[in-house]
Amino acid sequence: MIALVASLGASGCASSTEDGGEASCAAMIEYDGATYYGAGPLRQAPETTGRTMPAVRPSCDDSGGQDDQDVRDEPVQVQELAAVDADVAVIAHDGIYVRDGEDLPDVVRSWFHAPRCTTPGAFEVTADWLGVTGPHQAERDGDIELPYRLEVRVTDGPERYVGATVTLRAGTGTDPALSSEDVKQSLWEGGQVTATVRCVEGRYDVVGVRAVH
Repeated sequence: MIALVASLGASGCASSTEDGGEASCAAMIEYDGATYYGAGPLRQAPETTGRTMPAVRPSCDDSGGQDDQDVRDEPVQVQELAAVDADVAVIAHDGIYVRDGEDLPDVVRSWFHAPRCTTPGAFEVTADWLGVTGPHQAERDGDIELPYRLEVRVTDGPERYVGATVTLRAGTGTDPALSSEDVKQSLWEGGQVTATVRCVEGRYDVVGVRAVH
């Protein structure tokens, strides 16, 4: 079974830390009279039935000392999963929430892992940019140096990758690469990238990448 990664505290907030700081709120919602806890970030988009149901995200003062009027329950909509009954798990805000006391079946383990890159030859994907990491820190003017890795959520390309969150590996031979203007005008504002990719031992190696303005 897949273990939950969220804190299973009894309330919406974790307890104070030893140094007096307040820990972050647990990922949780309340649906159909039960508490559901976050099961970790999704890497692939599960199939849903199209049915939505009302739920609540419990209030949580994760900074401490807020006025009670500023800390309120938040109404949310959850979706019914095609592969798992709603009395076991639901999806909300692109995350899976599992009912307290229940376990996800092993059959859905793939949801939490990016699909291996297996397409022959070069192909193109368009994706929402989520983040970038690399040995060189990005400068304040937006300049980033190769090599780097782009964390993206694929919105267009071969069907097996659409909806998945994957890591694109841009190396010193990647051309074109992202410019400082790409970073400032698109990536920092949550834009998209289009990348030409080749599969190398299951990884997504980038031949060339550009921002979609």
